Amino acid sequence: MHSLAVYEVVSGMLRGLPPTPRQRRDAFDAPLDVWMRVLTFEGCAVQFERALQGAGWMREAPAGLQRVLRDATGASLRHSVIAHEQLARIGELTERNGIRIIVLKGAARLIAGALGGRRSIADIDLLVDPADAGRLHVLLQAEQGYAVTGPAQRHHLAPLGKSGCLMVEIHRRLANDELPLDRAIWQDTRRVTVGRVTLEIPSAANLLLHALEHATTLNWMSRYRLRDVVDVAECYTSEVSPAVVDAYVSRSGRRPALETLLSAAHDLEPRIPRRRARAWSTVRRVSMARLGVAVPIGDRLIAERLFRYMGVLAEASPATLVRATGRALRWVRAAPRPWRPAVGSGSGHPKLPT
Repeated sequence: MHSLAVYEVVSGMLRGLPPTPRQRRDAFDAPLDVWMRVLTFEGCAVQFERALQGAGWMREAPAGLQRVLRDATGASLRHSVIAHEQLARIGELTERNGIRIIVLKGAARLIAGALGGRRSIADIDLLVDPADAGRLHVLLQAEQGYAVTGPAQRHHLAPLGKSGCLMVEIHRRLANDELPLDRAIWQDTRRVTVGRVTLEIPSAANLLLHALEHATTLNWMSRYRLRDVVDVAECYTSEVSPAVVDAYVSRSGRRPALETLLSAAHDLEPRIPRRRARAWSTVRRVSMARLGVAVPIGDRLIAERLFRYMGVLAEASPATLVRATGRALRWVRAAPRPWRPAVGSGSGHPKLPT
């Protein structure tokens, strides 16, 4: 299948395992739509563009794919500049109003010194004490012109956006369910100067642990994406204490998933201990199953749901299967009756709940 040929080349390049000429030819023969689906699902267009350029194979890629990859990297560079400017303004607002925030995820890595254009960045995630979260939400709208752009989630308030800026999500905690990291992340933070203000970011160990929890707990139905493997490898810097990471992972109820993700990242960052010898086999099996089913589906929403559910089936975790079954039953009960497209949906498919 085209999607599997594409995945093999992308994953091999990110792991530092150059594909054979035959593998590259099979992948580059795939339609552009397939490439875009795989790169979107795996979230790694920018990282793949860098790997392809480094290997000197960009000219072998079809012209359409070259444009997609260069556009992704260009957008990443622009968003990196915007993020710096935006965070400086937000920092001035929070400092003036006595609100403590911690910058999370990609934005935190960016202001800590990571080069722009090395990963996509689509929003700014801020962790705020629940007592101050609502106040900051109001201040950003009243004083900086943000507006609500979508629904709130259990772990963050309604996202905020405005023209020319990245989306801002104000988190009251890190995931839908409470985590030990929700408290620990406020300790041993690092302070970074951005513009005229100083902002806090998590310690190196907590930045890594958040990357792990985000990939396996919050996004539990789409575990082991290539983007997450790369993020974990890049977050495992020399400042990270292996003892702290091991202690956290060993106490987690998601230990198998955390160890699998860490062990897969070992191929990209050898200092990460390999706890599970067949980690990449698991990552590959899960990815092949969901991409093989989801990529050919024309309807985007249905493809996304198939991507998640096939991944859960392929992972074969009993706890995850039970949880996914419960979610599927809730969606079925909430689906419109009789089974037909919702009025005004403009689609030949039912408008499924999100």
